[in-house]
Amino acid sequence: MEKKPYYKKAEIVWIEFGDLLKDIDYNDCLNRTDISKRYGIKLNREFAYKHMGLIITPEYLNEGTLLVIPITTKSSSYENKFAKGYKNIFLLTKRENPFLLNDSILLLDKVLHIDKLRVKAHMGFVRKRIFKEVLHSFQKFLTP
Repeated sequence: MEKKPYYKKAEIVWIEFGDLLKDIDYNDCLNRTDISKRYGIKLNREFAYKHMGLIITPEYLNEGTLLVIPITTKSSSYENKFAKGYKNIFLLTKRENPFLLNDSILLLDKVLHIDKLRVKAHMGFVRKRIFKEVLHSFQKFLTP
């Protein structure tokens, strides 16, 4: 049995989340092989495509799957959400995380449990202080 790579909490990685059903040509024959090449098919508003993600799984649970928070690029729509005090997003700045391509947003309400096969590349680690802030924000988001 092939051993899967080992990832750590607070690590940011590129993840292939899969394609949206609407982007798949209806003439395609959707057999098991095709679906596995696509890393799965997502529906409507489910998180999809290749994005970065923050691993939040503790190392001792790091067997074949990971719990990740998807990351997307900061845009003007997120500026409005920050101004309104939304609890489901967290800002990661490029200044504090130089391995990021841009200022980015953690989507706390889109947490996913994924297989390690979806991980495509390592980007870096967020600092302990930032990771603690993320977990605190996640806890606040989950608390009514």
